[in-house]
Amino acid sequence: MTTTTDTALTDEAINSHLSDLPGWRYADNKISRVFDNPSYTAGLSFVQHIGELAEQHDHHPDITLTWPTTTVTYWTHTANGVTQKDIDAAKQVSLLYQQL
Repeated sequence: MTTTTDTALTDEAINSHLSDLPGWRYADNKISRVFDNPSYTAGLSFVQHIGELAEQHDHHPDITLTWPTTTVTYWTHTANGVTQKDIDAAKQVSLLYQQL
């Protein structure tokens, strides 16, 4: 059964949501953001926190850690696009970043 979290959003809906998510970009049916890290160890800590959040919600992003950035990418494989679940997760990651 497909739920609203498993249904890909339209480009218009995604862009509307992203207007409230500074730094997040939409391309190739995915949303992503590059976060600046003050140090490599801060980036590692951020990735660990994202991993814990992902496990809690059973929704896992692609994460790339490089010095001095962390790139987080969300999309829902079963929907082959961005869903409300991805938007919600992006909001949570942005809030997490602000708290660290």
